[in-house]
Amino acid sequence: MANRSPEPDWLIERGFGDQPATYVRAATCWCAPKGIRLRGIAEDQARRALAEGVPPCAECRPESVPGIL
Repeated sequence: MANRSPEPDWLIERGFGDQPATYVRAATCWCAPKGIRLRGIAEDQARRALAEGVPPCAECRPESVPGIL
């Protein structure tokens, strides 16, 4: 039986082609698109992306999670 990585708590939505990331999302975000543009990330990566200006999703509001910023 293969070991699986734990499910991520955070997602980053990548832009099309060479475009920068478009949103940081909570893994439970109901409006996150399905597919190859999403990648699971660790909390410290989500925090860094938000600090570097990647916008938070307006629906799941990951920036409002205590301790994320």
